[in-house]
Amino acid sequence: MQQVFMEPLQELQCEGYLLSVDLRSVFANLEELSKVSMNFCHTLLKVVEVSDRGKFGSANAILQAFDTFGSVMCPPYQRYCTAYGNSITYREEVKSNEDYGEFLKWCERNPKCKRLKLNDFLVAPMQHLVKYPLLLQKIAQYTSEPSQSSSIENTLQDVQDSLKALEGKVSWLSHFQLMQDLQNSITWPPVYELDTKTTLPESLRQALAQQPCRNLIGSPRRQLVLDGTLTVIESNRATEVYVL
Repeated sequence: MQQVFMEPLQELQCEGYLLSVDLRSVFANLEELSKVSMNFCHTLLKVVEVSDRGKFGSANAILQAFDTFGSVMCPPYQRYCTAYGNSITYREEVKSNEDYGEFLKWCERNPKCKRLKLNDFLVAPMQHLVKYPLLLQKIAQYTSEPSQSSSIENTLQDVQDSLKALEGKVSWLSHFQLMQDLQNSITWPPVYELDTKTTLPESLRQALAQQPCRNLIGSPRRQLVLDGTLTVIESNRATEVYVL
């Protein structure tokens, strides 16, 4: 995401183009996330590389990389998640910039995107974060020594405790993404097509071409209260419906 979207936009702005697009509002603290994640990967690899043959693959050695998970890894992710709602709102607003729209299309044609859109990549950091407990659980499956198993369990608990502070925001993000997908699946006709008998001046047709409520469902201020079945009773008859 940084190489395909963010850095090309920075280069264009250095040349004087797309200056109206606020990088921070679109990508939040992406550079900070990239740096923290890269440092974590380097630490993990270094632990493995410096292990001698007899200790190679030692669970206790690998767990050293998780020592600062809560204090170093989680805070940048929390800042990213906090800014994500505002980022979505801003990206909806900046869609009206035709040059920016063409820039996104050009970026998304990059083979590295594999047909994914910018929005798909912006959700990915939070999805990656919650996979670290799964990694530790996988390590535990292949650890036979009791002392190492105990260390893994302790580290796993520490990581899970660190993620609890983000649990509410991650849950909100998941629900919000669901609402975004629902909103994108709805086709909103232009206002003037709702009543074909009404004649509008050409000067107003452009202003009314987009529905004012097209972003109503996916608003960051909305909360998902129910996702599942609901029984509706009318005239003493019960009907099962699926609601969001």
